[in-house]
Amino acid sequence: MTKNRDSSFASSTMQKFMALVLALVMWISISGRQDEAATITTKNFGPPVPLRTLAPDNMRTGLGNYQFSVTLSGQQKTLNELNPQDLLVELDMQGIAAEGKHTIAVSARDVKFPDNINPPQVVNIVPNFVEVTFTEVIRKELQLVENIKGTPARDFYIESVELAPTRLILEGPPKHLDRLKFMTIKAIDVEGAQSTLTGQVALDLLPKDTVIIGDLSDYRYKVTIKERTEVKSFEQTFPVQIVGSEGWDTEPATVKLQISGPVSVVNWFEPEWIQAEITVSGDYTNEETPTETQGAEGAPEEDGDTVTVVATGSGDETTQFQITHRWALPEEKKAESPNWLSRLSRLKIEWQPEDARIIRKEAPPPESTKVLDASQNGG
Repeated sequence: MTKNRDSSFASSTMQKFMALVLALVMWISISGRQDEAATITTKNFGPPVPLRTLAPDNMRTGLGNYQFSVTLSGQQKTLNELNPQDLLVELDMQGIAAEGKHTIAVSARDVKFPDNINPPQVVNIVPNFVEVTFTEVIRKELQLVENIKGTPARDFYIESVELAPTRLILEGPPKHLDRLKFMTIKAIDVEGAQSTLTGQVALDLLPKDTVIIGDLSDYRYKVTIKERTEVKSFEQTFPVQIVGSEGWDTEPATVKLQISGPVSVVNWFEPEWIQAEITVSGDYTNEETPTETQGAEGAPEEDGDTVTVVATGSGDETTQFQITHRWALPEEKKAESPNWLSRLSRLKIEWQPEDARIIRKEAPPPESTKVLDASQNGG
């Protein structure tokens, strides 16, 4: 009985002792953290601590490669949470208006901290001064001027040169920009060109200490290259054929031809390759009025090698019709130039005159009338 009471007392004493030890440990831990938070210490940051300069709008600054380090004093916990990239040395030089070299003092007030911390004390900053060279600059907008070298291929010419945008803004010293009235672009080579050229504008040379404001890659050029055209008339005459109806003649029976278009096609063309035509729809009589039988949207109907346009007649015995044309190239010529129709379509065909009348042919007299006339004449 006595033995059990002793054992219970010992157990209770041990529990109280362990609780006391635990409480002591917690007190020491909390007290240590409080001491750490309250401890004032110093700590060096950098180099490099980042630098930012605020310069006048009309000045360009030249600053050496300075490496800043900052010594701070404050609560140990705050300093332990900082690193050099959290700090910033900001030099406000906007009040300086004179060109040349200036010595700028760097002080504690130039050190900036994040907004979410209580700023510690700046004990020291190295270096505590910098030398800055100020150069006055202006901005000037200049007209871009085209620059072409070389010549297009034979029978081709430059129709136009376009630059977009047409103006450029430069920034630099007044002594270099004041005398400029325009900027000439780097030469665009058109040697041997047979089609329109496009590309990015380049500048051959910028004035000293001058920079471009904006992105030069946005500037484009377009050189429009066209083939020369020529007008050619032919002295020979071309018979006019009537297609689509019988029993009609044309007046005039022949017409002359004038063509115009690219020099290469005009010189390639042979007059034997074209036939003048008037197309009449159906069996035309003086009681009928032929109608246009053009294709969709007014384009001439195309049937194999035939291109025809039918004009509307007046319904009289003699009626005006537009003269059209049909290509009549020999098969060997078509084989030599598979794109012959595309080439010839670049020509403008003009008949002289443009219209002709169709006139009813006289019907031959009946055979009996011929016999009667012959017998009467013989008697």
